[in-house]
Amino acid sequence: GDKRMFQFVMRRRASTVWKWGPVTQLQLSLEGIDSMGTTPNDVMELIGRLDAKKETQEMVLDSFMQGFIHKLFEQKWRKFGRNIFVILGIFDLNYNVLLVGMCMQMKLTSGKIGPLLPTLVLLST
Repeated sequence: GDKRMFQFVMRRRASTVWKWGPVTQLQLSLEGIDSMGTTPNDVMELIGRLDAKKETQEMVLDSFMQGFIHKLFEQKWRKFGRNIFVILGIFDLNYNVLLVGMCMQMKLTSGKIGPLLPTLVLLST
């Protein structure tokens, strides 16, 4: 949760690509930062936890380190998270449509399950 310590560690891990007067471009490996690692102690995992301290959660704000971590979360959302969210939403919608269709069919047939089978075959195709 200590922002200054995190910035210090990031600067120490970064390597200088080029420097021109007061402007410096740094290169930083995402190992230990990105949540794709094998350990649950990556920076993105710790910041995104629900029980993280408020100071730690504030590191995801756009004002911290010129939005470095914020941009990383946005890029991961656009590349992976949004697609998974849409696919799971489609599965949920299909499940609910099938469930409502089955309930309506059972209501119309007074609870008999016999004629329900052809309807399920039609709905699933």
